[in-house]
Amino acid sequence: MNQSTLEAPQAIPVRSPGHEVNGHEKVGVEWVCTLFVNRLVNHVLKQPLSIIIEPDKHMILARCPDLPLYGCGEDTIEAVDMLKREIESLWEDLKEEQDLDAEWSSIKRTLDDNISWP
Repeated sequence: MNQSTLEAPQAIPVRSPGHEVNGHEKVGVEWVCTLFVNRLVNHVLKQPLSIIIEPDKHMILARCPDLPLYGCGEDTIEAVDMLKREIESLWEDLKEEQDLDAEWSSIKRTLDDNISWP
């Protein structure tokens, strides 16, 4: 069973240029969806994390507006799961670093403040 915790999807139609999906060109309204996750793969979040889901040419992208990371997959669950792994990996890497610039220090502080052990 997949452990993704996805809450309160909010689909927002947006206009986008046409692109090809599965050999067919799609033109017109696409969708963007915001989800909130309560946990990562191995850690619990103290506050839900906002994840933006949007289609790309051949996959689904999941990104967090507050972090310079994204996940991708054939469906939303796969994309979100990849993003969760990326967030945990970044947090583990940043925990070891002491000499960070202001931007990375802020990201590290945000992750430290929001991630806890299960």
